[in-house]
Amino acid sequence: MPTAPKIYDVPSAEGRKRYLTEEEFGRLLAATKTRHLRLFILLSVATGARPAAILDLRWDAIDWEGGHIHLNPNGRIQTAKARPIVPLLGSLWNELKAEHEEEARRARTARARARKRPVSGFVVSYGGYAVGSVRTAFRDAATLAGLGTDVVPYTLRHTAATWLAQAGVSLWDIAQYLGHSDTRMVERHYAHHHPDHKKRAAGVLDAALRRMTVAPQSHPRRGMGEKAMSAKSLAAMVGATGIEPVTPTMST
Repeated sequence: MPTAPKIYDVPSAEGRKRYLTEEEFGRLLAATKTRHLRLFILLSVATGARPAAILDLRWDAIDWEGGHIHLNPNGRIQTAKARPIVPLLGSLWNELKAEHEEEARRARTARARARKRPVSGFVVSYGGYAVGSVRTAFRDAATLAGLGTDVVPYTLRHTAATWLAQAGVSLWDIAQYLGHSDTRMVERHYAHHHPDHKKRAAGVLDAALRRMTVAPQSHPRRGMGEKAMSAKSLAAMVGATGIEPVTPTMST
């Protein structure tokens, strides 16, 4: 009777672990030549959002008075890759507000001159149009900054989470900021960056060993003037016949 073949579980692939140090991030930002890429990079780290969420972000999703950014567009159903509401960082408020006002000014000027100028309504836009991808521009900036090919737009999300973990932010708060419903993903990829990672466990074991007053094992060493038990000295002590009694079959 035929039996069903055994199906082995395929090990899950490790997540992307590359992140930028603050020095590397500064180099990347300095190497950025366009406004839309600069806004993409800043927003990616400030929100910890995926690249697609940043490119979908519209100006009307920014609550200027409340100080929040709604990453999930109106009408979009939340999926497993949830897009949360995150704070609008004070360090970006002025720059984003200035960009928004400039976009509105250009649109008013175009209307006053009876010119047709596209207004995308998207935060990350180029020439009045929404940007579908920043891969090429990002790659060029990363190369100019001396970063490797492993630095891609998604690296910025990993950078945000890693910086939060390194600063001691709780794994639950990091998960919420990234849009996760629990901490499993954060524990898997970012817990080792946390300064308290395994410290409590190590402290318990260390305290137990201290209570037991564990001391290094003492190994006696051959002192000066001590003679080693050598084959020659042993022979001198027991004689040629050893410790067995002499028998007729043995010669002396």
